[in-house]
Amino acid sequence: MPALHRLLYNRKTLIFVVLLFMATLVFSCFVVTFNVISPFASGTSDKNVSTETELREAINNVSTKKAYTIALNNDITLTDSTLNIPANKHIRLTSNKAEGHYKLIGTAHWQSPVMVVESSVSTITVNGDGILELDDICITHTHNASLGYVVSVNENGQLIMHKGLISSNIGGIYNGGIFLMHNGEISGNTAINGGGVFNRGVFRMFGGEIAGNSAGNNGGGVYNEAGGTFEMSGGKIFGNTAATGGGIINYGGVIFIDYTFTGTYTKEISGYDQHEGSFTLSGGVIAGNTAWRGGGVGNCGVFIMNGGVISDNTGIGSGGGVDNGCASSSFVGNFEMSGGEIYGNTAEKGGGVYNFFNSLFSLTGSGVISGNTAKWGGGGVCIDNDFDMSGGVISDNTAQMGGGVYVGNGVFKLSGGKISGNVASSSNDVYVGNGVFEQTGGKISGNVAGYLGVIVVTVCIVIVCLFLYFKKRKKKVLSEITSNIKCS
Repeated sequence: MPALHRLLYNRKTLIFVVLLFMATLVFSCFVVTFNVISPFASGTSDKNVSTETELREAINNVSTKKAYTIALNNDITLTDSTLNIPANKHIRLTSNKAEGHYKLIGTAHWQSPVMVVESSVSTITVNGDGILELDDICITHTHNASLGYVVSVNENGQLIMHKGLISSNIGGIYNGGIFLMHNGEISGNTAINGGGVFNRGVFRMFGGEIAGNSAGNNGGGVYNEAGGTFEMSGGKIFGNTAATGGGIINYGGVIFIDYTFTGTYTKEISGYDQHEGSFTLSGGVIAGNTAWRGGGVGNCGVFIMNGGVISDNTGIGSGGGVDNGCASSSFVGNFEMSGGEIYGNTAEKGGGVYNFFNSLFSLTGSGVISGNTAKWGGGGVCIDNDFDMSGGVISDNTAQMGGGVYVGNGVFKLSGGKISGNVASSSNDVYVGNGVFEQTGGKISGNVAGYLGVIVVTVCIVIVCLFLYFKKRKKKVLSEITSNIKCS
Protein backbone atom coordinates (compact mmCIF):
# COMPACT_ATOMS: atom_id res chain seq x y z
CA MET A 1 0.00 0.00 0.00
CA PRO A 2 2.72 2.57 0.82
CA ALA A 3 4.31 1.82 -2.57
CA LEU A 4 0.99 2.62 -4.28
CA HIS A 5 0.77 5.92 -2.36
CA ARG A 6 4.32 6.78 -3.41
CA LEU A 7 3.49 5.97 -7.02
CA LEU A 8 0.38 8.15 -6.97
CA TYR A 9 2.27 10.95 -5.22
CA ASN A 10 5.09 10.84 -7.77
CA ARG A 11 2.58 10.82 -10.62
CA LYS A 12 0.79 13.88 -9.19
CA THR A 13 4.13 15.63 -8.77
CA LEU A 14 5.06 14.84 -12.36
CA ILE A 15 1.71 16.13 -13.63
CA PHE A 16 2.12 19.33 -11.59
CA VAL A 17 5.62 19.93 -12.99
CA VAL A 18 4.41 19.34 -16.55
CA LEU A 19 1.47 21.72 -16.09
CA LEU A 20 3.77 24.36 -14.56
CA PHE A 21 6.17 24.04 -17.49
CA MET A 22 3.33 24.39 -20.01
CA ALA A 23 1.94 27.45 -18.20
CA THR A 24 5.40 29.07 -18.22
CA LEU A 25 5.78 28.35 -21.92
CA VAL A 26 2.37 29.82 -22.76
CA PHE A 27 3.07 32.95 -20.66
CA SER A 28 6.44 33.39 -22.39
CA CYS A 29 4.75 33.22 -25.77
CA PHE A 30 2.18 35.75 -24.57
CA VAL A 31 4.93 38.15 -23.52
CA VAL A 32 6.78 37.75 -26.80
CA THR A 33 3.57 38.20 -28.79
CA PHE A 34 2.29 41.31 -27.03
CA ASN A 35 5.53 43.16 -26.43
CA VAL A 36 6.95 44.65 -29.60
CA ILE A 37 10.67 43.97 -29.44
CA SER A 38 13.42 44.13 -31.97
CA PRO A 39 13.64 41.05 -34.22
CA PHE A 40 17.41 41.21 -33.72
CA ALA A 41 17.26 40.80 -29.93
CA SER A 42 18.69 37.30 -30.22
CA GLY A 43 21.80 38.71 -31.91
CA THR A 44 21.61 36.28 -34.83
CA SER A 45 22.03 37.24 -38.48
CA ASP A 46 21.98 35.48 -41.83
CA LYS A 47 25.09 37.26 -43.11
CA ASN A 48 27.90 39.34 -41.57
CA VAL A 49 29.60 41.87 -43.87
CA SER A 50 32.68 44.09 -43.59
CA THR A 51 32.91 45.84 -46.98
CA GLU A 52 30.69 47.62 -49.48
CA THR A 53 31.14 44.76 -51.97
CA GLU A 54 30.10 42.13 -49.45
CA LEU A 55 27.03 44.20 -48.50
CA ARG A 56 25.84 44.69 -52.08
CA GLU A 57 26.47 41.02 -52.95
CA ALA A 58 24.56 39.85 -49.87
CA ILE A 59 21.49 41.84 -50.92
CA ASN A 60 21.73 40.79 -54.56
CA ASN A 61 22.03 37.10 -53.60
CA VAL A 62 18.82 37.02 -51.55
CA SER A 63 16.41 34.84 -53.52
CA THR A 64 13.43 34.72 -51.19
CA LYS A 65 10.79 37.12 -49.87
CA LYS A 66 11.51 35.89 -46.35
CA ALA A 67 13.21 38.44 -44.09
CA TYR A 68 17.01 38.25 -44.45
CA THR A 69 19.22 39.79 -41.73
CA ILE A 70 22.57 41.39 -42.62
CA ALA A 71 24.87 42.64 -39.84
CA LEU A 72 27.72 45.16 -40.28
CA ASN A 73 31.04 44.21 -38.66
CA ASN A 74 32.33 47.79 -38.96
CA ASP A 75 31.52 51.17 -40.56
CA ILE A 76 30.94 50.86 -44.32
CA THR A 77 31.25 53.74 -46.80
CA LEU A 78 29.35 53.54 -50.08
CA THR A 79 31.74 54.93 -52.68
CA ASP A 80 29.50 54.69 -55.71
CA SER A 81 25.70 54.89 -55.86
CA THR A 82 22.75 54.39 -53.54
CA LEU A 83 22.23 51.01 -51.85
CA ASN A 84 19.08 49.62 -53.48
CA ILE A 85 16.56 47.39 -51.72
CA PRO A 86 14.95 45.69 -54.72
CA ALA A 87 11.32 44.70 -55.19
CA ASN A 88 10.21 41.45 -53.55
CA LYS A 89 13.11 41.43 -51.09
CA HIS A 90 12.85 41.88 -47.32
CA ILE A 91 16.17 43.07 -45.86
CA ARG A 92 17.01 43.67 -42.20
CA LEU A 93 20.10 45.79 -41.49
CA THR A 94 21.79 45.76 -38.09
CA SER A 95 25.32 45.88 -36.67
CA ASN A 96 27.48 43.65 -34.47
CA LYS A 97 28.79 46.52 -32.34
CA ALA A 98 28.46 45.84 -28.60
CA GLU A 99 27.70 49.48 -27.77
CA GLY A 100 26.43 52.16 -30.13
CA HIS A 101 26.00 51.66 -33.88
CA TYR A 102 28.16 50.93 -36.87
CA LYS A 103 27.60 53.43 -39.68
CA LEU A 104 26.45 53.02 -43.24
CA ILE A 105 27.80 56.16 -44.93
CA GLY A 106 26.62 57.56 -48.26
CA THR A 107 28.82 59.84 -50.37
CA ALA A 108 27.22 60.05 -53.84
CA HIS A 109 25.77 63.30 -55.19
CA TRP A 110 25.01 64.88 -58.56
CA GLN A 111 24.89 68.36 -60.07
CA SER A 112 22.12 69.52 -62.38
CA PRO A 113 23.38 70.36 -65.91
CA VAL A 114 20.70 73.06 -66.17
CA MET A 115 20.84 74.79 -62.79
CA VAL A 116 23.73 75.45 -60.45
CA VAL A 117 22.42 73.13 -57.75
CA GLU A 118 23.66 69.93 -56.17
CA SER A 119 21.62 67.07 -54.77
CA SER A 120 22.74 64.22 -52.56
CA VAL A 121 22.00 60.69 -53.72
CA SER A 122 20.27 58.76 -50.92
CA THR A 123 22.43 56.36 -48.91
CA ILE A 124 19.61 53.78 -49.17
CA THR A 125 16.68 53.58 -51.58
CA VAL A 126 13.77 51.21 -50.93
CA ASN A 127 12.11 50.39 -54.23
CA GLY A 128 8.44 49.54 -54.75
CA ASP A 129 7.46 46.20 -53.11
CA GLY A 130 10.77 46.11 -51.25
CA ILE A 131 10.95 46.04 -47.43
CA LEU A 132 13.77 47.42 -45.24
CA GLU A 133 14.01 47.07 -41.45
CA LEU A 134 16.59 49.06 -39.46
CA ASP A 135 17.95 48.17 -36.03
CA ASP A 136 21.06 49.28 -34.12
CA ILE A 137 22.60 50.91 -37.17
CA CYS A 138 23.40 54.54 -38.06
CA ILE A 139 22.57 55.72 -41.60
CA THR A 140 24.28 58.98 -42.61
CA HIS A 141 25.69 60.96 -45.56
CA THR A 142 28.82 63.04 -46.00
CA HIS A 143 27.44 65.60 -48.45
CA ASN A 144 26.18 69.10 -47.60
CA ALA A 145 23.75 69.68 -50.50
CA SER A 146 20.50 71.54 -49.94
CA LEU A 147 18.58 68.76 -51.71
CA GLY A 148 18.32 65.05 -50.98
CA TYR A 149 17.48 62.62 -48.15
CA VAL A 150 19.49 59.93 -46.39
CA VAL A 151 16.82 57.26 -46.91
CA SER A 152 14.28 57.31 -49.75
CA VAL A 153 11.22 55.04 -49.81
CA ASN A 154 9.50 54.82 -53.18
CA GLU A 155 5.79 54.20 -53.73
CA ASN A 156 4.74 50.77 -52.37
CA GLY A 157 8.08 50.39 -50.61
CA GLN A 158 8.19 49.82 -46.83
CA LEU A 159 10.56 51.06 -44.13
CA ILE A 160 10.36 49.79 -40.52
CA MET A 161 12.60 51.44 -37.91
CA HIS A 162 13.11 49.58 -34.63
CA LYS A 163 16.22 51.25 -33.22
CA GLY A 164 19.26 53.12 -34.47
CA LEU A 165 19.97 56.59 -35.82
CA ILE A 166 19.45 58.58 -39.02
CA SER A 167 21.54 61.76 -38.89
CA SER A 168 23.31 63.88 -41.53
CA ASN A 169 23.67 67.33 -43.08
CA ILE A 170 20.85 66.63 -45.56
CA GLY A 171 17.22 65.58 -45.08
CA GLY A 172 16.45 62.50 -42.98
CA ILE A 173 13.77 60.36 -44.69
CA TYR A 174 11.74 60.84 -47.86
CA ASN A 175 8.71 58.54 -47.71
CA GLY A 176 6.47 57.86 -50.68
CA GLY A 177 5.45 54.43 -49.42
CA ILE A 178 4.96 53.19 -45.85
CA PHE A 179 7.16 54.16 -42.89
CA LEU A 180 6.62 52.60 -39.45
CA MET A 181 8.70 54.09 -36.62
CA HIS A 182 8.70 52.07 -33.40
CA ASN A 183 11.86 53.44 -31.85
CA GLY A 184 15.18 54.98 -32.76
CA GLU A 185 16.18 58.55 -33.51
CA ILE A 186 16.00 60.88 -36.51
CA SER A 187 18.07 63.92 -35.58
CA GLY A 188 20.35 66.69 -36.80
CA ASN A 189 19.11 66.60 -40.41
CA THR A 190 18.52 69.63 -42.66
CA ALA A 191 16.32 70.17 -45.74
CA ILE A 192 14.33 72.85 -47.53
CA ASN A 193 11.09 71.11 -46.42
CA GLY A 194 10.85 68.28 -43.91
CA GLY A 195 14.18 68.28 -42.12
CA GLY A 196 13.48 65.01 -40.31
CA VAL A 197 10.80 63.36 -42.47
CA PHE A 198 9.18 64.38 -45.76
CA ASN A 199 6.05 62.25 -46.04
CA ARG A 200 3.99 61.65 -49.17
CA GLY A 201 2.80 58.19 -48.20
CA VAL A 202 1.81 56.64 -44.86
CA PHE A 203 3.87 57.48 -41.78
CA ARG A 204 2.97 55.93 -38.43
CA MET A 205 4.95 56.94 -35.38
CA PHE A 206 4.59 54.65 -32.34
CA GLY A 207 7.78 55.68 -30.51
CA GLY A 208 11.27 57.07 -30.91
CA GLU A 209 12.42 60.64 -31.35
CA ILE A 210 12.50 63.19 -34.18
CA ALA A 211 14.72 65.89 -32.72
CA GLY A 212 17.00 68.79 -33.59
CA ASN A 213 16.17 68.86 -37.31
CA SER A 214 15.67 72.04 -39.35
CA ALA A 215 13.91 73.16 -42.54
CA GLY A 216 14.52 76.37 -44.46
CA ASN A 217 10.82 76.61 -45.28
CA ASN A 218 8.32 74.24 -43.66
CA GLY A 219 8.25 71.28 -41.31
CA GLY A 220 11.40 71.18 -39.23
CA GLY A 221 10.54 67.75 -37.82
CA VAL A 222 7.91 66.40 -40.23
CA TYR A 223 6.49 67.70 -43.52
CA ASN A 224 3.21 65.91 -44.34
CA GLU A 225 2.50 66.57 -48.01
CA ALA A 226 -1.00 66.83 -49.52
CA GLY A 227 -2.26 63.26 -49.84
CA GLY A 228 0.10 62.04 -47.12
CA THR A 229 -1.02 60.34 -43.91
CA PHE A 230 0.71 60.93 -40.59
CA GLU A 231 -0.49 59.06 -37.50
CA MET A 232 1.27 59.74 -34.20
CA SER A 233 0.40 57.67 -31.13
CA GLY A 234 3.71 57.77 -29.28
CA GLY A 235 7.25 59.07 -29.29
CA LYS A 236 8.48 62.64 -29.18
CA ILE A 237 9.03 65.42 -31.72
CA PHE A 238 11.14 68.14 -30.10
CA GLY A 239 13.73 70.83 -30.65
CA ASN A 240 13.08 71.24 -34.39
CA THR A 241 12.99 74.58 -36.27
CA ALA A 242 11.42 75.96 -39.47
CA ALA A 243 9.74 79.06 -40.86
CA THR A 244 6.32 77.40 -40.52
CA GLY A 245 5.56 74.29 -38.49
CA GLY A 246 8.62 73.90 -36.28
CA GLY A 247 7.57 70.41 -35.22
CA ILE A 248 5.11 69.46 -37.98
CA ILE A 249 3.58 71.05 -41.06
CA ASN A 250 0.47 69.42 -42.54
CA TYR A 251 -0.41 70.38 -46.11
CA GLY A 252 -3.79 69.35 -47.47
CA GLY A 253 -3.72 65.98 -45.77
CA VAL A 254 -5.10 64.85 -42.43
CA ILE A 255 -3.12 64.38 -39.19
CA PHE A 256 -4.33 61.77 -36.65
CA ILE A 257 -2.83 61.45 -33.16
CA ASP A 258 -4.43 58.34 -31.68
CA TYR A 259 -3.66 54.94 -33.08
CA THR A 260 -3.43 51.50 -31.49
CA PHE A 261 -0.64 49.26 -32.76
CA THR A 262 -1.97 45.82 -33.75
CA GLY A 263 1.40 44.11 -33.49
CA THR A 264 1.13 42.69 -36.99
CA TYR A 265 3.04 44.47 -39.72
CA THR A 266 1.28 42.63 -42.55
CA LYS A 267 -2.17 43.64 -41.34
CA GLU A 268 -1.09 47.25 -40.92
CA ILE A 269 0.33 47.44 -44.40
CA SER A 270 -2.22 45.49 -46.43
CA GLY A 271 -5.24 47.04 -44.71
CA TYR A 272 -4.45 50.67 -45.48
CA ASP A 273 -5.16 52.86 -48.48
CA GLN A 274 -1.96 54.91 -48.72
CA HIS A 275 -3.56 57.43 -51.12
CA GLU A 276 -5.95 58.69 -48.42
CA GLY A 277 -4.60 61.92 -46.91
CA SER A 278 -4.75 62.22 -43.11
CA PHE A 279 -2.96 63.52 -39.97
CA THR A 280 -4.09 62.28 -36.52
CA LEU A 281 -2.61 62.82 -33.04
CA SER A 282 -3.62 60.50 -30.19
CA GLY A 283 -0.46 60.18 -28.16
CA GLY A 284 3.14 61.26 -27.84
CA VAL A 285 4.67 64.68 -27.26
CA ILE A 286 5.36 67.63 -29.57
CA ALA A 287 7.51 70.00 -27.52
CA GLY A 288 10.21 72.67 -27.61
CA ASN A 289 9.96 73.39 -31.34
CA THR A 290 10.27 76.88 -32.88
CA ALA A 291 8.88 78.61 -35.98
CA TRP A 292 7.63 81.99 -37.12
CA ARG A 293 4.15 80.45 -37.45
CA GLY A 294 3.10 77.25 -35.71
CA GLY A 295 5.85 76.47 -33.25
CA GLY A 296 4.46 72.99 -32.57
CA VAL A 297 2.15 72.35 -35.54
CA GLY A 298 1.36 74.35 -38.66
CA ASN A 299 -1.84 73.03 -40.24
CA CYS A 300 -3.06 73.73 -43.76
CA GLY A 301 -5.15 70.56 -44.05
CA VAL A 302 -7.18 68.50 -41.57
CA PHE A 303 -5.66 67.99 -38.12
CA ILE A 304 -7.52 65.71 -35.70
CA MET A 305 -6.24 65.68 -32.12
CA ASN A 306 -7.81 63.32 -29.58
CA GLY A 307 -4.79 62.77 -27.36
CA GLY A 308 -1.13 63.58 -26.86
CA VAL A 309 0.59 66.74 -25.71
CA ILE A 310 1.68 69.91 -27.55
CA SER A 311 3.77 71.92 -25.10
CA ASP A 312 6.51 74.52 -24.64
CA ASN A 313 6.71 75.44 -28.32
CA THR A 314 7.33 78.97 -29.64
CA GLY A 315 5.54 80.66 -32.53
CA ILE A 316 7.41 83.94 -32.93
CA GLY A 317 4.54 85.49 -34.88
CA SER A 318 1.46 83.34 -34.27
CA GLY A 319 0.34 79.94 -33.00
CA GLY A 320 2.76 78.86 -30.32
CA GLY A 321 1.15 75.43 -30.09
CA VAL A 322 -0.90 75.24 -33.30
CA ASP A 323 -1.20 77.67 -36.22
CA ASN A 324 -4.33 76.62 -38.13
CA GLY A 325 -4.59 77.89 -41.72
CA CYS A 326 -2.36 79.16 -44.52
CA ALA A 327 -1.88 82.47 -46.28
CA SER A 328 -2.55 80.68 -49.59
CA SER A 329 -6.24 80.42 -50.54
CA SER A 330 -5.49 76.95 -51.96
CA PHE A 331 -5.25 75.48 -48.45
CA VAL A 332 -7.94 75.71 -45.75
CA GLY A 333 -7.06 74.52 -42.27
CA ASN A 334 -9.50 72.43 -40.24
CA PHE A 335 -8.40 71.68 -36.67
CA GLU A 336 -10.61 69.39 -34.58
CA MET A 337 -9.54 68.92 -30.95
CA SER A 338 -11.44 66.47 -28.74
CA GLY A 339 -8.69 65.39 -26.35
CA GLY A 340 -5.09 65.89 -25.29
CA GLU A 341 -3.42 69.02 -23.96
CA ILE A 342 -1.96 72.19 -25.43
CA TYR A 343 -0.01 73.98 -22.71
CA GLY A 344 3.01 76.15 -21.97
CA ASN A 345 3.34 77.50 -25.53
CA THR A 346 4.23 81.11 -26.45
CA ALA A 347 3.50 83.43 -29.39
CA GLU A 348 2.81 87.05 -30.30
CA LYS A 349 -0.85 86.09 -30.83
CA GLY A 350 -2.55 82.79 -30.14
CA GLY A 351 -0.25 81.35 -27.50
CA GLY A 352 -2.05 78.02 -27.61
CA VAL A 353 -3.90 78.15 -30.94
CA TYR A 354 -4.17 80.73 -33.72
CA ASN A 355 -7.05 80.26 -36.19
CA PHE A 356 -6.30 82.00 -39.48
CA PHE A 357 -8.76 83.56 -41.97
CA ASN A 358 -10.91 81.00 -43.88
CA SER A 359 -9.99 78.22 -41.43
CA LEU A 360 -12.08 76.32 -38.86
CA PHE A 361 -11.34 75.28 -35.30
CA SER A 362 -13.49 73.21 -32.94
CA LEU A 363 -12.91 72.23 -29.30
CA THR A 364 -14.97 69.36 -27.86
CA GLY A 365 -14.74 66.52 -25.37
CA SER A 366 -11.86 66.60 -22.91
CA GLY A 367 -9.40 68.82 -24.77
CA VAL A 368 -7.43 71.24 -22.58
CA ILE A 369 -5.74 74.51 -23.60
CA SER A 370 -3.95 75.94 -20.56
CA GLY A 371 -0.93 77.83 -19.32
CA ASN A 372 -0.12 79.41 -22.70
CA THR A 373 1.09 82.99 -23.24
CA ALA A 374 0.51 85.58 -25.97
CA LYS A 375 2.35 88.90 -25.88
CA TRP A 376 -0.59 90.55 -27.64
CA GLY A 377 -3.96 88.78 -28.06
CA GLY A 378 -5.40 85.39 -27.17
CA GLY A 379 -3.31 83.65 -24.56
CA GLY A 380 -5.28 80.45 -25.10
CA VAL A 381 -6.89 81.02 -28.51
CA CYS A 382 -6.80 83.88 -31.03
CA ILE A 383 -9.22 83.67 -33.96
CA ASP A 384 -9.67 85.46 -37.27
CA ASN A 385 -12.29 82.96 -38.40
CA ASP A 386 -14.91 80.67 -36.88
CA PHE A 387 -14.32 78.79 -33.62
CA ASP A 388 -16.92 76.40 -32.12
CA MET A 389 -16.50 75.29 -28.51
CA SER A 390 -18.90 72.67 -27.16
CA GLY A 391 -16.58 71.08 -24.58
CA GLY A 392 -13.10 71.11 -23.15
CA VAL A 393 -11.33 73.69 -21.02
CA ILE A 394 -9.49 76.96 -21.74
CA SER A 395 -7.81 78.02 -18.50
CA ASP A 396 -4.87 79.80 -16.87
CA ASN A 397 -3.65 81.45 -20.07
CA THR A 398 -2.13 84.96 -20.23
CA ALA A 399 -2.22 87.79 -22.78
CA GLN A 400 -2.44 91.55 -23.07
CA MET A 401 -5.98 91.25 -24.48
CA GLY A 402 -8.20 88.19 -24.09
CA GLY A 403 -6.33 85.90 -21.76
CA GLY A 404 -8.60 83.01 -22.75
CA VAL A 405 -9.93 83.88 -26.21
CA TYR A 406 -9.36 86.88 -28.48
CA VAL A 407 -12.09 87.24 -31.15
CA GLY A 408 -10.36 89.34 -33.78
CA ASN A 409 -12.61 88.32 -36.67
CA GLY A 410 -15.08 85.52 -37.34
CA VAL A 411 -17.64 84.01 -34.97
CA PHE A 412 -16.91 82.38 -31.62
CA LYS A 413 -19.80 80.07 -30.64
CA LEU A 414 -19.70 78.81 -27.06
CA SER A 415 -22.20 76.02 -26.29
CA GLY A 416 -20.26 74.00 -23.72
CA GLY A 417 -17.01 73.64 -21.84
CA LYS A 418 -15.35 76.07 -19.46
CA ILE A 419 -13.27 79.25 -19.82
CA SER A 420 -11.72 80.32 -16.53
CA GLY A 421 -8.70 81.55 -14.63
CA ASN A 422 -7.19 83.43 -17.56
CA VAL A 423 -5.33 86.71 -17.09
CA ALA A 424 -5.09 89.80 -19.34
CA SER A 425 -4.88 93.59 -19.17
CA SER A 426 -8.17 93.80 -21.12
CA SER A 427 -10.72 91.05 -20.42
CA ASN A 428 -9.41 88.06 -18.58
CA ASP A 429 -11.42 85.42 -20.43
CA VAL A 430 -12.97 86.63 -23.72
CA TYR A 431 -12.14 89.78 -25.67
CA VAL A 432 -14.32 90.69 -28.63
CA GLY A 433 -12.69 92.83 -31.32
CA ASN A 434 -14.17 92.93 -34.84
CA GLY A 435 -15.74 89.48 -34.53
CA VAL A 436 -18.91 88.11 -32.97
CA PHE A 437 -19.35 86.17 -29.72
CA GLU A 438 -22.42 83.94 -29.28
CA GLN A 439 -22.96 82.05 -26.02
CA THR A 440 -25.70 79.42 -25.66
CA GLY A 441 -24.00 77.35 -22.96
CA GLY A 442 -20.72 76.68 -21.21
CA LYS A 443 -19.23 78.62 -18.32
CA ILE A 444 -17.14 81.80 -18.20
CA SER A 445 -15.62 82.92 -14.93
CA GLY A 446 -14.76 86.52 -15.91
CA ASN A 447 -16.13 89.44 -17.91
CA VAL A 448 -16.52 89.72 -21.67
CA ALA A 449 -15.07 92.99 -22.94
CA GLY A 450 -13.91 94.53 -26.17
CA TYR A 451 -14.21 97.53 -28.41
CA LEU A 452 -17.96 97.61 -27.78
CA GLY A 453 -17.38 97.82 -24.05
CA VAL A 454 -14.84 100.59 -24.50
CA ILE A 455 -17.29 102.50 -26.71
CA VAL A 456 -20.10 102.16 -24.16
CA VAL A 457 -17.87 103.35 -21.33
CA THR A 458 -16.60 106.27 -23.45
CA VAL A 459 -20.17 107.33 -24.39
CA CYS A 460 -21.22 107.21 -20.73
CA ILE A 461 -18.28 109.40 -19.74
CA VAL A 462 -19.10 111.91 -22.51
CA ILE A 463 -22.77 112.04 -21.43
CA VAL A 464 -21.81 112.65 -17.81
CA CYS A 465 -19.35 115.37 -18.82
CA LEU A 466 -21.95 117.08 -21.03
CA PHE A 467 -24.51 116.88 -18.23
CA LEU A 468 -22.13 118.49 -15.76
CA TYR A 469 -21.13 121.10 -18.32
CA PHE A 470 -24.71 122.14 -19.12
CA LYS A 471 -25.67 122.03 -15.47
CA LYS A 472 -22.80 124.40 -14.67
CA ARG A 473 -23.68 126.52 -17.70
CA LYS A 474 -27.31 126.72 -16.64
CA LYS A 475 -26.30 127.77 -13.14
CA LYS A 476 -24.07 130.52 -14.58
CA VAL A 477 -26.83 131.81 -16.88
CA LEU A 478 -29.33 131.92 -14.02
CA SER A 479 -26.77 133.76 -11.91
CA GLU A 480 -26.28 136.38 -14.65
CA ILE A 481 -30.06 136.86 -15.06
CA THR A 482 -30.50 137.32 -11.32
CA SER A 483 -27.63 139.82 -11.27
CA ASN A 484 -29.19 141.83 -14.11
CA ILE A 485 -32.57 141.94 -12.36
CA LYS A 486 -30.97 143.30 -9.22
CA CYS A 487 -29.09 145.98 -11.14
CA SER A 488 -32.27 147.21 -12.83
